[in-house]
Amino acid sequence: MYTHVQVAELILDADVPSVAEHNEYEAHLRANIDDALHVLGKCATGIDVNLKFNSPLAFEPTPEVAIFDLLGITLVRSAHV
Repeated sequence: MYTHVQVAELILDADVPSVAEHNEYEAHLRANIDDALHVLGKCATGIDVNLKFNSPLAFEPTPEVAIFDLLGITLVRSAHV
């Protein structure tokens, strides 16, 4: 299990694709990193995510979801009927 400090280090050390040379992409990446670091402490108790119902892989873009995006972790939801 990782501490929130270790996860923050992983986020900050994430490989930035060569596309980062484009200012818009770089600004978006920096915003995602900033958002993710601000909500990282919530992960210890749980996070809220907003689902989209068109796919089990679809989530609204939120700071919480950004953590998983930055770490390359795919979120998948399931429902029991």
